[in-house]
Amino acid sequence: VYTTTNLDGNKDSKWGFPGEAPDLVSICLGTNDLCNGDGIKERKSFDSEKFTSNYIDFVKGIFERYPPTKLALLSSPMVSGENSKMLMNCLQTIKTHFENDHTVVIFEFSPMQPKECGDHPDLKDHEVMAKELIPFYAELLQK
Repeated sequence: VYTTTNLDGNKDSKWGFPGEAPDLVSICLGTNDLCNGDGIKERKSFDSEKFTSNYIDFVKGIFERYPPTKLALLSSPMVSGENSKMLMNCLQTIKTHFENDHTVVIFEFSPMQPKECGDHPDLKDHEVMAKELIPFYAELLQK
């Protein structure tokens, strides 16, 4: 749905990407891919190769639109343990894929136990994440 303007399923409502590239694009994917779900509907096991391949294709599309942009790949503060290691390995593979041609960096959040409903971050959790992320962005934009 990244290229569409609405989430209504209308594939003809394409987003008009601006001509000028942003200084920075950040992506945070993997939380839902690595969650255990609701325990009712059976979930397939996480396929790190498929996740990484699809992520690389997604990033290629970003660099096609914005070749000079810097890219930050963000971990998920809600993914922990072995899943966190798996996600970081995927992000490192993605970074390595592009690092000869583009500025790609990884940011790893500190783990958290979100306090909002459905295991989502509440306002205080978002404040914690922002305090971690803002200095990282500021430093990256200075490079």
